[in-house]
Amino acid sequence: MKLKTAADSASSHLSTLFNLTLSSKNPNSHLSFSYDPFVISCVTSNGDVLIGNGTLPAFVSDGKDESTFRGVTVASSSDLDAETVNNLRPELKKGNGVSLKVEMDTKVTAKMGGLKSKKVGIRVTCDGIKGVVPKGKSPAAANVSGAKCKVDLRIKIWKWTF
Repeated sequence: MKLKTAADSASSHLSTLFNLTLSSKNPNSHLSFSYDPFVISCVTSNGDVLIGNGTLPAFVSDGKDESTFRGVTVASSSDLDAETVNNLRPELKKGNGVSLKVEMDTKVTAKMGGLKSKKVGIRVTCDGIKGVVPKGKSPAAANVSGAKCKVDLRIKIWKWTF
């Protein structure tokens, strides 16, 4: 994460690059899940600043299966207004890192034997991640010890047609 501010403090530019390792575990031996591609967004915990976007390919999680994806890239380059910079700068200067939230959206199909469900939208939200600003050229590892993830179903109840 790199924040550059112009000499006159009129404009600031934020450049970020995160390489994530994500894992999915299916503890059930009777169900398999088929996931569409994931859209990943990384924002500050208060939701004010977009840190980056990325994607994860579609995959199938069979019974008692664990899938791991290494090197998932989440990147962004954007100009920030003065108020946003003023809110972000103190967190960047702290040694314990910037509080981040990762949101992943996709659709999933469950299959058990010959039965197959319709696609259901889900959002996985992981909060409490501390992104550490690297010192020098060496990369820094984020602190995920306090991270909590939850899954929300995205179900359409009504179809509106006009």
